[in-house]
Amino acid sequence: MKKFKGFFKAVLLVLWFLRQTVFKYVIIILIFWLISFAAGFFTGNMKITEIACCLIGLVISLVLMIPCFGRLVSDIFIIIKGFKYVGVCNGMARPYRHYGYLSVTWTDSNNHEHTHTFNATDNKNKYPHDVNVYSYDNIMNLTNLGWRTVVKDICYVLLFMPFFILAVAVNFLAFQDIVKNGFV
Repeated sequence: MKKFKGFFKAVLLVLWFLRQTVFKYVIIILIFWLISFAAGFFTGNMKITEIACCLIGLVISLVLMIPCFGRLVSDIFIIIKGFKYVGVCNGMARPYRHYGYLSVTWTDSNNHEHTHTFNATDNKNKYPHDVNVYSYDNIMNLTNLGWRTVVKDICYVLLFMPFFILAVAVNFLAFQDIVKNGFV
Protein backbone atom coordinates (compact mmCIF):
# COMPACT_ATOMS: atom_id res chain seq x y z
CA MET A 1 0.00 0.00 0.00
CA LYS A 2 2.86 2.36 0.82
CA LYS A 3 4.50 1.79 -2.59
CA PHE A 4 1.18 2.45 -4.34
CA LYS A 5 0.78 5.69 -2.38
CA GLY A 6 4.32 6.78 -3.36
CA PHE A 7 3.69 5.95 -7.03
CA PHE A 8 0.39 7.85 -6.98
CA LYS A 9 2.11 10.85 -5.41
CA ALA A 10 4.82 10.77 -8.12
CA VAL A 11 2.14 10.71 -10.86
CA LEU A 12 0.39 13.69 -9.29
CA LEU A 13 3.68 15.61 -9.13
CA VAL A 14 4.31 14.93 -12.83
CA LEU A 15 0.82 16.19 -13.66
CA TRP A 16 1.53 19.32 -11.61
CA PHE A 17 4.75 19.93 -13.60
CA LEU A 18 2.83 19.43 -16.85
CA ARG A 19 0.18 21.91 -15.76
CA GLN A 20 2.84 24.49 -14.95
CA THR A 21 4.76 24.26 -18.23
CA VAL A 22 3.18 22.24 -21.03
CA PHE A 23 -0.28 23.76 -21.18
CA LYS A 24 1.29 27.11 -22.04
CA TYR A 25 2.64 25.49 -25.22
CA VAL A 26 -0.75 24.02 -26.06
CA ILE A 27 -2.29 27.50 -25.81
CA ILE A 28 0.43 28.87 -28.13
CA ILE A 29 -0.36 26.17 -30.72
CA LEU A 30 -4.07 26.97 -30.61
CA ILE A 31 -3.39 30.71 -30.97
CA PHE A 32 -1.24 30.16 -34.08
CA TRP A 33 -3.90 27.94 -35.62
CA LEU A 34 -6.58 30.55 -34.96
CA ILE A 35 -4.44 33.33 -36.49
CA SER A 36 -3.80 31.32 -39.64
CA PHE A 37 -7.49 30.44 -39.91
CA ALA A 38 -8.45 34.11 -39.56
CA ALA A 39 -5.89 35.15 -42.21
CA GLY A 40 -7.33 32.72 -44.77
CA PHE A 41 -10.91 33.56 -43.85
CA PHE A 42 -10.45 37.31 -44.34
CA THR A 43 -8.57 36.88 -47.64
CA GLY A 44 -11.35 34.65 -48.94
CA ASN A 45 -9.06 31.76 -49.94
CA MET A 46 -9.58 28.81 -47.62
CA LYS A 47 -6.74 26.86 -49.29
CA ILE A 48 -4.33 29.41 -47.82
CA THR A 49 -5.90 28.83 -44.42
CA GLU A 50 -5.61 25.10 -44.83
CA ILE A 51 -1.95 25.26 -45.87
CA ALA A 52 -1.07 27.79 -43.16
CA CYS A 53 -2.76 25.74 -40.44
CA CYS A 54 -1.03 22.59 -41.59
CA LEU A 55 2.44 24.07 -41.86
CA ILE A 56 2.24 26.09 -38.66
CA GLY A 57 0.94 23.07 -36.77
CA LEU A 58 3.74 20.89 -38.13
CA VAL A 59 6.47 23.42 -37.36
CA ILE A 60 5.22 24.10 -33.84
CA SER A 61 4.80 20.42 -33.06
CA LEU A 62 8.33 19.74 -34.33
CA VAL A 63 9.72 22.63 -32.30
CA LEU A 64 8.07 21.20 -29.19
CA MET A 65 8.72 17.52 -29.94
CA ILE A 66 12.39 17.51 -30.96
CA PRO A 67 13.82 19.02 -27.75
CA CYS A 68 11.65 16.79 -25.55
CA PHE A 69 12.57 13.66 -27.47
CA GLY A 70 16.27 14.66 -27.55
CA ARG A 71 16.25 15.26 -23.79
CA LEU A 72 14.60 11.87 -23.24
CA VAL A 73 17.19 10.05 -25.38
CA SER A 74 20.00 11.95 -23.63
CA ASP A 75 18.66 11.06 -20.18
CA ILE A 76 18.30 7.38 -21.06
CA PHE A 77 21.86 7.40 -22.49
CA ILE A 78 23.16 8.90 -19.24
CA ILE A 79 21.37 6.27 -17.17
CA ILE A 80 22.70 3.40 -19.29
CA LYS A 81 26.28 4.58 -19.87
CA GLY A 82 26.86 6.81 -16.84
CA PHE A 83 28.03 6.11 -13.32
CA LYS A 84 25.51 5.71 -10.54
CA TYR A 85 26.08 7.62 -7.31
CA VAL A 86 23.97 7.90 -4.19
CA GLY A 87 23.20 11.48 -3.35
CA VAL A 88 21.23 13.29 -0.71
CA CYS A 89 18.20 15.32 -1.72
CA ASN A 90 18.24 18.34 0.57
CA GLY A 91 14.79 19.58 -0.42
CA MET A 92 12.91 21.57 -2.97
CA ALA A 93 14.54 24.78 -4.09
CA ARG A 94 11.94 27.18 -5.49
CA PRO A 95 13.75 30.04 -7.18
CA TYR A 96 10.66 30.86 -9.24
CA ARG A 97 7.03 30.88 -8.28
CA HIS A 98 5.81 28.17 -10.65
CA TYR A 99 8.77 25.79 -10.78
CA GLY A 100 10.28 23.45 -8.21
CA TYR A 101 13.76 22.02 -8.37
CA LEU A 102 15.36 19.27 -6.29
CA SER A 103 18.59 20.31 -4.60
CA VAL A 104 20.92 17.30 -4.51
CA THR A 105 24.43 16.82 -3.09
CA TRP A 106 26.63 13.83 -3.99
CA THR A 107 30.27 12.75 -4.01
CA ASP A 108 31.72 11.36 -7.25
CA SER A 109 34.38 8.66 -7.71
CA ASN A 110 37.18 11.26 -7.43
CA ASN A 111 35.90 12.34 -3.97
CA HIS A 112 34.69 15.69 -5.31
CA GLU A 113 31.47 16.88 -3.75
CA HIS A 114 28.87 18.27 -6.13
CA THR A 115 25.69 20.21 -5.45
CA HIS A 116 23.18 20.75 -8.22
CA THR A 117 19.49 21.51 -8.64
CA PHE A 118 17.51 19.24 -10.94
CA ASN A 119 14.14 19.84 -12.56
CA ALA A 120 12.66 16.50 -11.58
CA THR A 121 9.76 14.98 -9.67
CA ASP A 122 9.99 13.77 -6.10
CA ASN A 123 7.59 11.44 -4.34
CA LYS A 124 8.80 12.11 -0.80
CA ASN A 125 8.02 15.05 1.42
CA LYS A 126 10.60 14.45 4.14
CA TYR A 127 14.07 15.80 3.52
CA PRO A 128 16.87 14.83 3.43
CA HIS A 129 16.54 11.47 1.70
CA ASP A 130 18.74 9.42 -0.62
CA VAL A 131 18.41 9.63 -4.41
CA ASN A 132 20.27 7.98 -7.26
CA VAL A 133 22.37 10.37 -9.32
CA TYR A 134 23.54 9.26 -12.78
CA SER A 135 26.50 11.09 -14.27
CA TYR A 136 28.36 10.57 -17.53
CA ASP A 137 32.08 11.35 -17.03
CA ASN A 138 31.19 13.64 -14.08
CA ILE A 139 30.03 16.35 -16.48
CA MET A 140 27.38 18.49 -14.81
CA ASN A 141 25.29 18.89 -17.99
CA LEU A 142 25.25 15.11 -18.40
CA THR A 143 23.85 14.34 -14.97
CA ASN A 144 20.31 13.38 -14.01
CA LEU A 145 18.27 11.72 -11.29
CA GLY A 146 17.22 8.60 -13.20
CA TRP A 147 13.51 7.85 -13.23
CA ARG A 148 12.74 11.17 -11.53
CA THR A 149 13.98 12.96 -14.66
CA VAL A 150 12.87 10.41 -17.28
CA VAL A 151 9.24 10.28 -16.12
CA LYS A 152 8.80 13.99 -16.80
CA ASP A 153 10.43 13.69 -20.24
CA ILE A 154 8.25 10.69 -21.17
CA CYS A 155 5.14 12.65 -20.18
CA TYR A 156 6.22 15.57 -22.36
CA VAL A 157 6.85 13.30 -25.35
CA LEU A 158 3.52 11.53 -24.89
CA LEU A 159 1.72 14.85 -24.59
CA PHE A 160 3.27 16.36 -27.74
CA MET A 161 3.10 13.16 -29.82
CA PRO A 162 -0.63 13.52 -30.70
CA PHE A 163 -0.03 17.07 -31.97
CA PHE A 164 2.82 15.81 -34.13
CA ILE A 165 0.83 12.85 -35.53
CA LEU A 166 -2.19 15.07 -36.17
CA ALA A 167 -0.05 17.69 -37.91
CA VAL A 168 1.62 15.09 -40.16
CA ALA A 169 -1.72 13.48 -41.07
CA VAL A 170 -3.38 16.82 -41.84
CA ASN A 171 -0.38 17.95 -43.91
CA PHE A 172 -0.51 14.74 -45.91
CA LEU A 173 -4.23 15.12 -46.58
CA ALA A 174 -3.90 18.83 -47.45
CA PHE A 175 -1.09 18.30 -49.94
CA GLN A 176 -2.87 15.30 -51.43
CA ASP A 177 -5.94 17.51 -51.94
CA ILE A 178 -3.82 20.29 -53.49
CA VAL A 179 -2.15 17.82 -55.90
CA LYS A 180 -5.51 16.34 -56.87
CA ASN A 181 -7.62 19.52 -57.15
CA GLY A 182 -5.11 22.35 -57.49
CA PHE A 183 -5.12 25.64 -55.62
CA VAL A 184 -8.75 26.45 -56.39
